[in-house]
Amino acid sequence: MTYLIVLACLVLVPFVLIMALRSHGSIVFLSLCLGSVLATLVAPDMTDVVSAMTRGNALVTLQWSQIGLLTAPFLLATLFTKGAIRGGKQLLNGLNAFASGTLFALLLTPYLSPTWQAGIKQQGLWHQLDNLQTAILIAGAIISLLFLLMTRSRQKIEKKH
Repeated sequence: MTYLIVLACLVLVPFVLIMALRSHGSIVFLSLCLGSVLATLVAPDMTDVVSAMTRGNALVTLQWSQIGLLTAPFLLATLFTKGAIRGGKQLLNGLNAFASGTLFALLLTPYLSPTWQAGIKQQGLWHQLDNLQTAILIAGAIISLLFLLMTRSRQKIEKKH
């Protein structure tokens, strides 16, 4: 039961945070994709540098580096785009926020300790999310790109008289 609550929090906390701050869900979703790339490609090199300077456990350093590199772009995008969404765009932004929350849970879980991973991966909700991972990623990307096109600023064309 505890792991189900943790998994639900991994999905719902990002959703609630994006909606409460009225952050731009598309940018947050795409920043999670960036964080995933950083966690995959940069974390091993970062771990080598940190391990060379300290006597810490390299595996623990790698785990925390991956978690930090995944969550930092998400948190920064959420804070930097605070208040960007107003009015009728909240519903579509809610779809982006939900895609961001589910993607966050899917991406973060493999970086948790083996005990937490095993507990979360035994949950029925995890199996549903894992089976829908491709659909969540594709739908989130399409919605994000369409939403970015809808909300881009248009330059005003001044007429000469």
